[in-house]
Amino acid sequence: MTILVNDILAYIILGKKEVALSITNDKKHNVQVKKFLDKPFSELVLGENEFELEIKIKPKYSGVDAYIKSPRFPNPGEYYRVINFLEKSAYQTLGEVENQCGVFKNKFEAFFTDYQVSFICQEMSNYKEAVDEMMRRFYTEMGKKTKKWIPGHRYDNSEGTMYYLGSFLSKKKEEFNSGFYNALEDLKPVHLYINSLKDEKTISDVFKGRTYKDIKVIWDTNLPSCVDSGEALKDDSPSLYNLYVEMIENAMKTETDIKPIFDCLCYQSLHDPIDYPDELGVIVKGIMKDLIEEVILNNWNIVKARSDRQIGTTETKENNIDRIKVLLMNSIKDGNILGKYYYEGLFKALGINVEDEIEDYLKSWNENDLIKDFDTFCKYNKYFQKRAETKNITSNQRNGEKTVKITDLFGSGVLGNTILELVEYANNNFGEGVSEYNAIKINRTSSSIACTITLQDLLKFKDSPELREEMLRFRFSKAIIYFDKDRKLE
Repeated sequence: MTILVNDILAYIILGKKEVALSITNDKKHNVQVKKFLDKPFSELVLGENEFELEIKIKPKYSGVDAYIKSPRFPNPGEYYRVINFLEKSAYQTLGEVENQCGVFKNKFEAFFTDYQVSFICQEMSNYKEAVDEMMRRFYTEMGKKTKKWIPGHRYDNSEGTMYYLGSFLSKKKEEFNSGFYNALEDLKPVHLYINSLKDEKTISDVFKGRTYKDIKVIWDTNLPSCVDSGEALKDDSPSLYNLYVEMIENAMKTETDIKPIFDCLCYQSLHDPIDYPDELGVIVKGIMKDLIEEVILNNWNIVKARSDRQIGTTETKENNIDRIKVLLMNSIKDGNILGKYYYEGLFKALGINVEDEIEDYLKSWNENDLIKDFDTFCKYNKYFQKRAETKNITSNQRNGEKTVKITDLFGSGVLGNTILELVEYANNNFGEGVSEYNAIKINRTSSSIACTITLQDLLKFKDSPELREEMLRFRFSKAIIYFDKDRKLE
């Protein structure tokens, strides 16, 4: 943990312009720093935490040193080398703050990691975090603890900082072991908070701009004992019912995982209606359509170790619907062991029948729609790559197997010839231009090559309308080619 403080203690090395910095009135920290010193020194209480900074490269490029000026040093106009400087922190400082050959115009503050010191200023990305941590330590040490929390206030303890958003109702009883509850008497009282602020001014601002990756839940009805550090957000008593649409639309823009998107529908304000706005069902149906498509693209006609997970053209409509539903629920990646029942209840409360949505999607599903034109084929190229057979193409008959020619697989037209040209180019240029190129030594003079070519590799090598037409006709996504380095490919 890094510590920013107001009062600095300096150990000035006698007879040299060298200094070690520590924290005033922190005996434990002072002892750690003193152990680091092996030369006579004098103690100097600086009081304020402000320095001019210069970072220099050590002789023979063996590292970096930090040099600081302070008007309270014995020689206030000169730089002192910092003995306990944390060298790795220099990368961030040099990268984030404008400097001239390591000399900075900004004034810096010292902050500590164990007995080592770094330097920070307001322009650096971690400055606000350091100030927040300093304030947390101050409030924790000086304030009086309470278990009566006020919405909008900041609370600090030894574990961290919490900005309290208030008491709400959850449609889950527990985080990892609960179905969906939608009767007022069954809802679970919970407390919501965040650990840090951005530029939010009100509690509503937090719900509008954050997702449940940031918003945390206290499931215990008893709040922990913390220091009340005062009002940080205005308590505008938000109705989550009125914010659901904005929250889920914001989450859809910022989240790549599905769970945090749906999490905003788990909680409601104390006096909210028990149901959901009609517009919300339309939005969730759109999300579900995307989930169904993703499940089908990832699993359709792919052989599974478990037959009860198989979906595709060989299965009945009923099997496909049931199994797609299971795969869809699993794709949400919720640690709740009763997640299947929770999401079934949630979707039902939104007026959505999962089986009907899957059946409607399957009615219009046709793999040929993915190759209606070349741009569509490129968009869904991963679908075809996942289903592409490994093409073993070799001119080597040493093992007695029948030779499979490139032209046998992709024709003797522009596609087959372009593949031949690209393989030859990669073979003569140490694998340049192809996705993978691995040489396996057979003996002192011979090597076997494994070469992977993708659609993107071919387009970069030699794009043309004729090539695109043949790629589409052959559904070319990738080929893995095996051949002897010293044999000519066909």
